Amino acid sequence: MGLENKQVIKGKIFSHLGNVDSPDILVLVADFFMRCHEVGWTVVSGVCQKNLVVIIRNDGFRKNA
Repeated sequence: MGLENKQVIKGKIFSHLGNVDSPDILVLVADFFMRCHEVGWTVVSGVCQKNLVVIIRNDGFRKNA
C-alpha cells in the first residue's frame, strides 16, 4: 500500500499507509524509501490503535525541519 500511495515532491517522499498493526512497519517503509530512492527526506504515516504515527527520516545532512 505504501508503494502505491507514495508521492515524490522536490526530493521528498510522502506516504500514508492507513491502518497498521505496528508502528515498526512505518519505520521499515521509511528506511526502505531512503535506500531505494534518491531523496533527502521521507515522511511515512499510518494509524495504529487509533493513534496517528508519523515517521520522518532524512539523509543525515543537517536540515531545517
